Amino acid sequence: MVLREEKPSQNVVTEPCRASIVAESDGSSCFSNADEEHCPPSRESESLSNHEISRIYEPCKSLCISDCSGELELECNTLEIKVDVELEKDCRICLLSLESLAWESGSPIVLGCSCKDDLAAAHKQCAETWFKIKGNKTCEICGVTAKNVVGVGEPQFMERWNGTTNDLTLTGLRAETQSFWQGHRFLNFLLACMMELMGEKKMVEAHVLVFPFPLQGHVTTMLRLADAISYAGLRLTFLNTDYNHALLDRFAASHQRLSRRPRFRFISIPDGLPGDNPRTMRNFVELEESLRTRSLEFYKKVLRGDGDGWPPVSCVVVDGLMPFAMDAAQELGIPAIVFRTISGACIWAYLCIPRLVEAAEFPFPEKADWDDPINCVPGMEGYLRRRDLPGFFRYTSAAGEKLIRIVGDVTADSLRARGGLILNTSEHLEGPILSHIRSLFPLTYAVGPLHALSASVTSFSASGSLWAEDRSSILWLDAQPDRSVVYVSFGSIAELSTAQFLEFWHGFVDSGHRFLWVLRPGLVAGWERAPPEVDRVKMVSWVPQEEVLRHRAVGCFLTHCGWNSTLESLVAGIPMVCWPLLADQQINSRLVGEVWRVGIDMKDIYSREAVERAVKAAMESETAEALRRAAAEMAVEVGRSVEEGGCARLEFEKLIRDMSALGSGSH
Repeated sequence: MVLREEKPSQNVVTEPCRASIVAESDGSSCFSNADEEHCPPSRESESLSNHEISRIYEPCKSLCISDCSGELELECNTLEIKVDVELEKDCRICLLSLESLAWESGSPIVLGCSCKDDLAAAHKQCAETWFKIKGNKTCEICGVTAKNVVGVGEPQFMERWNGTTNDLTLTGLRAETQSFWQGHRFLNFLLACMMELMGEKKMVEAHVLVFPFPLQGHVTTMLRLADAISYAGLRLTFLNTDYNHALLDRFAASHQRLSRRPRFRFISIPDGLPGDNPRTMRNFVELEESLRTRSLEFYKKVLRGDGDGWPPVSCVVVDGLMPFAMDAAQELGIPAIVFRTISGACIWAYLCIPRLVEAAEFPFPEKADWDDPINCVPGMEGYLRRRDLPGFFRYTSAAGEKLIRIVGDVTADSLRARGGLILNTSEHLEGPILSHIRSLFPLTYAVGPLHALSASVTSFSASGSLWAEDRSSILWLDAQPDRSVVYVSFGSIAELSTAQFLEFWHGFVDSGHRFLWVLRPGLVAGWERAPPEVDRVKMVSWVPQEEVLRHRAVGCFLTHCGWNSTLESLVAGIPMVCWPLLADQQINSRLVGEVWRVGIDMKDIYSREAVERAVKAAMESETAEALRRAAAEMAVEVGRSVEEGGCARLEFEKLIRDMSALGSGSH
């Protein structure tokens, strides 16, 4: 279909009209009527910005959508196309013929979105102008990125517009571009008509609020999601606690970058705990209760807006550990999407707790064989054992069983989210598990690995570290031979006993390999003295983990198998030695060792001999070569999933379309 102007039976418009784009003081812009006198438009009234269209001139009501017969055959050649026209075809933006190759319009191009036929093509200059006004490259018709249009922030585009990535206004245009607009003053009017035809009333701008549970792994992952959503063109608020916001501001490199993005903002609220509270996993219940009781009113105030100058929140993405945040939003009529930071396999195991109880597979008998198979978790019957179920299942006390019920209830609460469920995984990694989850929750977006998807979408890696990263680790790696170093990290919340720490230490030293070991404060309970110094072992408090895993010197990752660490290792193509401790880590390590076969699962064993054997197997044996090949193949497949046309990227684009629809008021 194309837009065409109706030909009235008589000349009903007796005075010329024009529509101008006027910059607002807040950086937005609107289309408005100019005066109706017979006078030329001023250049000031034609200044451009990137944001809002407020209203259009009444004659746009005389436009209609008509069917168009005939075929428009387009062939891409970089950004140029050849047009074979049987019937006259028009640019979908300016409505002038695509056969017109006047310099001010530019040659025709295929936009590269999912639109077909007439809607797939436009003049090059018209397309660039239109998407600049929008502020992103997302097609307003099909919701897919127009990949053949040079976009905001890209060198070619900014050279053409003589602007910068942080200056989204279109002042200071080159004379060539000004001539283009002077030659097409009616184009302003036509652009306004397109927006009018998208809906009779003004579209409310989509404004997404992202609220993570205030722990390191949750903040990091949801900040990556927020970065990608914002880059796709939606207005975004990232809500954090005051305590974590101060750490993010101090240590996270991405905080400064995102703070400069015009439609991105950080907001924080108190968590209700005293400043000296450690806020660790040990204090999880206390932290959750304080957020639910003391922080809730602050959260509701943010949702209501209360005259903060931003448009109303149209959608919230809340951490699945905070059902109260989902409920508060939905009580205010704001759709909520739940985000779970753990693996799909772990979520599915939690959802199957009633099945396990009914089949008497849980609670475990007093003298249970930990290697007995679990048969009541569909999709995992062939490899799941008792010892592979999430750590909470091991608790035998009454308090432990209560905690398991709470975990199951919190997971089931996710099904009440009206906006859907977001998982940091993909069809390639957990396809069968996702099928089972979607049987209960059809609106599930599998958009992971998020750190790779965010980097693919934005060309940046959004670090949300709450601790200082020791850059000396990279310098040390630079001096080591290729694939000679075992990188060791047990994550941000795990704790080792002194006995466990010493067994690992001796196993590392006895293996004869080099080690880069993250020994963060609080990792070893009750350990206050430094371990003996060994030349082959470099110990640091925290590292830029993605950069470490990509380093040529790293040959293996000894990990607790937290989901973020597991995904980062998969993307980097690094084999793993898994020693899980809690939550989803047990089931993740089974996926690594038995399903994907990219690592060695040594759960429940920590003797120095076992550590030495596992390290040698992953670094120097035939097993090591097989693991490297499998890890490299996995990295290629996972990388494809986040690129254009990949399964995770398509899921993300669907998420953006659905969020945009919530902004339009269609919910």
